[in-house]
Amino acid sequence: MPRYRLLIPLSAALFCVIVFTSLSLHVRSQEHYAVRVHLEEIATNLQYNLTERVEMNLNGLERMAERWIRVGGTDQTEWRADALEYVGDHAELRSVQWANPDFVLEWVEPVAGNEAVIGLDILFEEFRARAVMQAVNSRRANNSAAIDFIQGGTGFLAYFPLYDGDRFDGLIVGVFDAANMVAAGLPEDYADYVAIQVSEGGGLIHQAGTPVSLQLTAERTVALPGSVWTVNLFPAGALYAEEFSSIPIFLLGLGVLLSIAVGVGAHFLASGQIRQRELAEERESAYEALERNRERVALAVRGSSDGFWDWDLERNVLYHSPRLRALLGHPEEAAHIVDAEYADDIHPDDRDRSERALAAHIKTGADYDLQLRFRCANGEYRWFRTRGIAQRNDGRAVRMAGSITDITDLIEARDRANAANRAKSDFLANMSHEIRTPMNGILGMARVLADKDLPDDVNSKLDVIVRSGDTLMHLLDDILDLSKIEAGQIELDEAPFDLEIIGSRVEALYRDTADKKGLTLEVEVTDRDGVSRHGDPLRLSQIANNLVANAIKFTASGKVRMTLGPTADGPDSAMIELVVSDTGIGMSEAQCQSIFEKFVQADSSTTRRFGGTGLGLAICKGLADQMGGTIDVASNPGQGTSFTVRLPLAPVIADTASPRSPDLITIGGAMTVDGRPVRILAAEDNLTNRLVLKAYLDKLAVDLTMVENGAEAVTAFLNEDYDLVLLDIQMPIKNGEDALSEIRAFERDQGRLPTPVVALTANVMADQVNRYAMLGFDAHTEKPLSPEGLERTMRRLLMGTNLRRSARPATARPR
Repeated sequence: MPRYRLLIPLSAALFCVIVFTSLSLHVRSQEHYAVRVHLEEIATNLQYNLTERVEMNLNGLERMAERWIRVGGTDQTEWRADALEYVGDHAELRSVQWANPDFVLEWVEPVAGNEAVIGLDILFEEFRARAVMQAVNSRRANNSAAIDFIQGGTGFLAYFPLYDGDRFDGLIVGVFDAANMVAAGLPEDYADYVAIQVSEGGGLIHQAGTPVSLQLTAERTVALPGSVWTVNLFPAGALYAEEFSSIPIFLLGLGVLLSIAVGVGAHFLASGQIRQRELAEERESAYEALERNRERVALAVRGSSDGFWDWDLERNVLYHSPRLRALLGHPEEAAHIVDAEYADDIHPDDRDRSERALAAHIKTGADYDLQLRFRCANGEYRWFRTRGIAQRNDGRAVRMAGSITDITDLIEARDRANAANRAKSDFLANMSHEIRTPMNGILGMARVLADKDLPDDVNSKLDVIVRSGDTLMHLLDDILDLSKIEAGQIELDEAPFDLEIIGSRVEALYRDTADKKGLTLEVEVTDRDGVSRHGDPLRLSQIANNLVANAIKFTASGKVRMTLGPTADGPDSAMIELVVSDTGIGMSEAQCQSIFEKFVQADSSTTRRFGGTGLGLAICKGLADQMGGTIDVASNPGQGTSFTVRLPLAPVIADTASPRSPDLITIGGAMTVDGRPVRILAAEDNLTNRLVLKAYLDKLAVDLTMVENGAEAVTAFLNEDYDLVLLDIQMPIKNGEDALSEIRAFERDQGRLPTPVVALTANVMADQVNRYAMLGFDAHTEKPLSPEGLERTMRRLLMGTNLRRSARPATARPR
């Protein structure tokens, strides 16, 4: 007995040693953590300073370039003085240079240390030349990746093209030194605390300082124009000296002393009998709790509609609860089976999937939650959802338990709903195709006749045909949009855009309509200058156009006003507000409550007086919901109506927004390539559509080859060179998709640049259009064909083809 009593004080002493050793290690760990926190703080400061200073320098150089462009050039003496002063104020800048229109560096400030670059052709290296030409061709600033300077050192170059009208006047070149950038971005107090490594694309471009440890590091990425730098910071000796102390050693010694004292005290306090009684009470309490839990689980199992199973993985025995057996059509009594019997009841098509999921859960702990078909006692297969979780011992799964739920009715309901949706989509697609095909002939021929010199009464009748056809097509587009909204198939774009452009387009579109009715149309955009918005400009325009068109239609006199801008939260609010108000007929409260429903107008007389289908506001409501916004209406009979749309469109600073390319495509006049008429191959099986297409293309003075099916199109393409191909999709013998496949295969075999191919189709559903793009069509034009839209598409594709050919190496085989 005396020997066993020694175990208590020895254990207590050992416990104290462990506690204070752990405490000592914890303190040391906290010191390591302090070093890491300090390192992260320095890294964050450096990242912010680098980003801010580079942006500030680029803006300054851009202002220098804008001043040059604004005054049509700069005196050399004045430019040198400005450049030298700017370099002196910004340590990151190695120098500021001017390359003349022949791309030769002519002016450099400061001259000292940069003599080697005077007279240098800045196109002497391929990657520099690419960066320069991108800046010149786009008329926007561009930057190189990290480079080694001729005069020594590493950094990057910023190119700012100069133009006097359309005359290229050279470039301003900013030379940014990596070492100076890092030194300027790192606060002086931290210079001795860290060692720095800067890399780009995996290559080291700058390092400074000697790291004490490579285990502690803080990494930041710095997004520079045209490049991303990775900055790694390691602790230097000064940082370790500041953060580390002798407290852990002191705690360890104190722990040894206290362990001796605690061990002696525990020896006198130990009492075996008291401990024995306590253990007996704990065992009794645990047993009672276990019994209560067993009763609770048994009651839950009996009252649940789910079936439960318990799998002993070591003995390979599977327990099925009475409810589980009843779900499978067996007598409602518990059963024990082996896993092979369980697997035999799973549908053969689901068996491999079940086995893989079980193995993954047992091995890695991946979720086990599947929908499987089980064979019931009557031989019928029913759908069940089965879930389970494994119990582990030292990381090894020894037991697994779970449940199954009969979901056959849910699966069948889902399949019926999916079938109904597919049938609806197929019907709408077919309806759209069948209506658009004859409408192409009606509207096409009407537009061709409208270009002829016809009597006024004939022109007025043609105008009725065109307007009626356009109305029918708008109705069809509204039905398709509404169908896509209900099916959740609306694809939202994510791009920066200006609210000012949305407002100006709405005003331009409806100004004439308002003037003809004697209405005042007011459009006000209140977004802050220099701020763009991130979202879908097309859908925002669709909402605005619908609301303004409705307001004009239902207003006999007075005005229609549209305001667009940030909400009252402030100019930088992520929410924008579109308000369209009018002085029209107004609505009652009851009418306002149902106005966003499909095919609903204020009352039946509204349709007779003003026309329309009642789909426009339902589409606005659906678009606003899918964009995460809201739409509300306020109105009184005879006092006008006000619609308010709120949408989450985050602000984007103009400098960081993607630049909008100007529309360089002009329509009208003959289409030529290299001074000759454009050679176009067109395939269309419908005679009326061929006549319409030929009438459109004859106005453009193109060299047209017209064929009637895809097989003839392939034959013609293999024997002649064409600049552009127009393919109908649904044609006899060989359809447009198969014809495109053979054309692309021929081009690949011949090593030719792809010829632009446009799909002429009445199929306009989103999945159909996406399919054409995946098959290799360069664009699609929906029927009825718009002469302007078709011409703009063809000119855009031809422009792109010319650019690709001019950029292709001289060794490439020409088309």
